[in-house]
Amino acid sequence: MQAHNALLLLHNAGYIRYTEDEEVTSRVMFSIIRDDLYRLNERPEAQESIIHELLRRYPGIFSTFVYIDEHMISKETGLEYDAVYLGLKELAHAGIIEYIPRKRTNYITFVTRRVERDEIILPNYVYKDRRTSYAQRITAMIDYVMQRDMCRSRYLLSYFGEKANEDCHRCDVCHHPSASYGNDDDIRASITRQLIHGPRAAVDIDTTGFTRERFAVILQQMVDSEEVLIDEQQRFYLNAQLKEDQSV
Repeated sequence: MQAHNALLLLHNAGYIRYTEDEEVTSRVMFSIIRDDLYRLNERPEAQESIIHELLRRYPGIFSTFVYIDEHMISKETGLEYDAVYLGLKELAHAGIIEYIPRKRTNYITFVTRRVERDEIILPNYVYKDRRTSYAQRITAMIDYVMQRDMCRSRYLLSYFGEKANEDCHRCDVCHHPSASYGNDDDIRASITRQLIHGPRAAVDIDTTGFTRERFAVILQQMVDSEEVLIDEQQRFYLNAQLKEDQSV
């Protein structure tokens, strides 16, 4: 892990190009000459099919490694992919071919002259800034695990710069018996969103996602500040000025 991180730092500083998990295609070359191939004893049918397909599709395979496609060989021979792979391995074990299977590997390419260790300079954006960013991510993760005041879903959306108007009602915070769902601003927004369409009686105002006690407190505060008014039928409705502002 230390070597991997050091390579990333050197890559970001411009000393090398570090390519992770680049896929390398399978390669094959015959280990025997063509005449000897024809003198081989009879081999299993699957191996014979693979040999014929290699000869037909890949010229130069006796003199150099060529890139092959096991999936194409599978399609042309009618063999399962695993049977093709096994057949190639068996041919290699018998000394008929050299087979380097497909794999994923990392590559390092020097893009500048090689420098001594004492000459390496890591700019702030390569090391210090990345370290600060990493520390912030760790702190955010700890906060996510330890906090018990905000719905997990809303917390994650907030971290990524998004906003959720309602709690998920599925996470441990939402299900905790003493959970205080939402903050005062969320309650105010919920009340405003419901009343902007017209007056509502108290029993018709949806308090889902919030504690009823806190919801009642915030509603009363909005009444006291005349953000919300009460009509003759004891229904709550938004102050005309507030409603106009919300509509805009």
